Amino acid sequence: MAGMTLTVPDDIPTGVTAEEAARLASLARGGDVLELGAWFGFSTVVLAQAARRVVSVDWHRGDAGTADWDAEAGLGEAGTWDAYRANLARYGAAARVDARRGRFEDVLPALAREGRLFDGLFLDAQHDAGAVAADLALALPLIRPGGWVAFHDYGRGEATGHPGWGVTEVADRFGVAGVTGHLAWGIVPGPAAAGAPDRTLTIVGMPYQADGSGYHRLYLPFKHLTANSRHVFGVPAPGTRLPHPTPADVEDIDVLVFQRPTFALGTRLFDRLGGHVARVHETDDDLITTDTSNLPFTTDPRAAESVRYCLRRAEMVTVSTPYLAELYAPFNSNVVVLPNYVKAGLLDMPRKRRDRVTIGWQGGTSHLIDLCAVQDTLRDVLDAHPEADMHWIGVDYSPLVRRKCRFTPWSDDVGDYYKTVDFDIAIAPLADIPFNKAKSYLKCLEAAARGIPVIATDSEPYREFVRDGETGYLARTEEQWQARLTELINDPSAREEMGAKAKALAAGYTIQEHWRKWEQAYERAAGGGK
Repeated sequence: MAGMTLTVPDDIPTGVTAEEAARLASLARGGDVLELGAWFGFSTVVLAQAARRVVSVDWHRGDAGTADWDAEAGLGEAGTWDAYRANLARYGAAARVDARRGRFEDVLPALAREGRLFDGLFLDAQHDAGAVAADLALALPLIRPGGWVAFHDYGRGEATGHPGWGVTEVADRFGVAGVTGHLAWGIVPGPAAAGAPDRTLTIVGMPYQADGSGYHRLYLPFKHLTANSRHVFGVPAPGTRLPHPTPADVEDIDVLVFQRPTFALGTRLFDRLGGHVARVHETDDDLITTDTSNLPFTTDPRAAESVRYCLRRAEMVTVSTPYLAELYAPFNSNVVVLPNYVKAGLLDMPRKRRDRVTIGWQGGTSHLIDLCAVQDTLRDVLDAHPEADMHWIGVDYSPLVRRKCRFTPWSDDVGDYYKTVDFDIAIAPLADIPFNKAKSYLKCLEAAARGIPVIATDSEPYREFVRDGETGYLARTEEQWQARLTELINDPSAREEMGAKAKALAAGYTIQEHWRKWEQAYERAAGGGK
């Protein structure tokens, strides 16, 4: 492999030879790779050295075809999961691997809903012909035309002492382009699909407003799409209010991305443009679950009904979390998860340091119910530590803790907002209400990118990102909130260590690394649009 040196992790149990590993790395080089069957992680480590990104799927409990190998490797009831993760960490591969633990029939449809596409597939799971064929059928829709599929254990069967193995049969039926040892590979046939058009598209975004949601869901990704994609992207400058487009206005537009279209104006606009442009309904909140703590317009039942109306008519729905995707799935069969990310430069932005330890929170008025959940504990901790400050950004919730705190109003310029963040400890409480189940980990990610440890409610949105006890803390009870706050106020070394690990984790969540997800989603939308 010219231009790179491959480290063969020969202390990890495997049936893959060094020669096969070299060929696998050559196939994977520079692309996005889907791995089905990882065992202890040998092939994952190989792929991670060559690929741009690897999504590895395995339920890590072995199978009948590898029973003898599992026993020889000491595979017990716990399976290979812990050893697999340890091997990835030991070889420095974890940052480039999205490890999904589960059955293929569960994980691969979820990847499809996320809009994931790959340049290659490495298949090394169950070895009987029926299982190999079924796994291949599940995975092929996720592989781009012209991509590669590699089958391990090709040539092994009854004659080689592997009764019941049918990899060769399935690989031959698919089409073999080359063989190295027992690794065979072929190419996915077919012309360019509608999801990857051979023409340049024009994609326009219509933000709801120039707030944090508009920034993360449209302004930030569109900036990097404009800089990197072969397609043409446009979004109005912050503060610009455009008139509602007519069919004539969208004649040269392929995809129009609407953020939170609601009420009669939103539904009429959706109807007016139907058949003239591919309409993408974009949202990062649950807009059909009304709650008195939400933004005022969401408590109006007409708002929820208008959202459902637009969801049903959109060519695509894009959301920020898998929970939202499941919530909206009954209204639209084409829901794609585009997770929230941050710009890479945020990791390098200097953070103000103060003489006094600063606990910080940022957000808007709809989060009052979240802060009420921890107000007594937060007040007790601040009373017990007069040397600590509380800094509110966005809304001044000082009355909740009955003391004068520092307050910074919200800035429409996200860059200016980031400059005001001087927290030593970030808090992210979340009330146990249905609306909050759709929230993302963004608040914790932003803190992590600045090297700030976070204490967050132990809920699904934050559990996905925060590594409890490593990059921050997940708190379930008032006692845990009090203990974790007290610990971090009094232990600067713990704050620094956790903050450093949080920043390292956040490095894998930048828009620079993930903008292609937006491009792929909009290409798919164009294929099903006008």
